[in-house]
Amino acid sequence: MLKMLAPNFLYNAAKDLIKFGLGFRKHQFTPEEKLSLRDKWKPIFETWLLDRRKANYRSDVIIRDVRRFDKYPDSNPEEKGISSWFRLGLMDTYHGGILVGLRWERLIQISDETYRVAKFEEYADGNDPGIKVILAGRIPYHLIQSVDFEGDEYYGFPHIFCHFSMKGEPYESVEFHEKRQIEDFSKPYFVQIGEYKKVRKESLKAGVKHV
Repeated sequence: MLKMLAPNFLYNAAKDLIKFGLGFRKHQFTPEEKLSLRDKWKPIFETWLLDRRKANYRSDVIIRDVRRFDKYPDSNPEEKGISSWFRLGLMDTYHGGILVGLRWERLIQISDETYRVAKFEEYADGNDPGIKVILAGRIPYHLIQSVDFEGDEYYGFPHIFCHFSMKGEPYESVEFHEKRQIEDFSKPYFVQIGEYKKVRKESLKAGVKHV
């Protein structure tokens, strides 16, 4: 499915992974509410992804902030913090929600379970260094308020309305993942590679600034 997640539309979430002064109201969910929302959304997203794979269609989605839904389709490049809406690739589901792709990277392994992002100069002379990964965010099912699968006149992709209540964003975590495929099995799966905080620390030490 990764070929459907074309790099030209993956949202560069670098500014979203830093601390920002965005005020927000934290939503509290009971275990029963979380379970109910998981049971509601899990089969819907899994069916949608399966249909897209079978048709070899791209899996673009628009992530929108419920609290700021009326800001769409306007955008303010001067706005601080995470945008009220952005376009990503829906990669897969996991036990607690959906996995969305933020951007592509290459990781260089330093030692066992220790990685850093490849430097630009390491791509010189057509080199393809390290492990190809995608920086992906996990959005819990219980933070999804509603989905418009038909889209609109601006973007004909599913619009996923989320509560940006995880420190002002919709992700419970953001990590690097590698796509893997079992032979004769059409569904790819994604394996976490390293930890974002550790990768970022090692990358900054090595002089990589765009992590």
